[in-house]
Amino acid sequence: DSENVLVYTRACGSETLLVIANKSTECTSVTLPPEICTEGAKRLLTNKKNTTPSIQGGRAMMPFEVEVYELTR
Repeated sequence: DSENVLVYTRACGSETLLVIANKSTECTSVTLPPEICTEGAKRLLTNKKNTTPSIQGGRAMMPFEVEVYELTR
């Protein structure tokens, strides 16, 4: 939805990673398609401490926040 948010997936074999990056100096809400927001998504990496995973909804991404998730198929 926003020019300031970069969202993409990478797959190799049976593994799929989802990367979400807020490139803005402002907090930004991210809405992902329901098929991506699975309960099996596991956050592997973030550059912001003490945050809940944004993929669960209800939380805007902080400025320059990046998250990497492993998605289940």
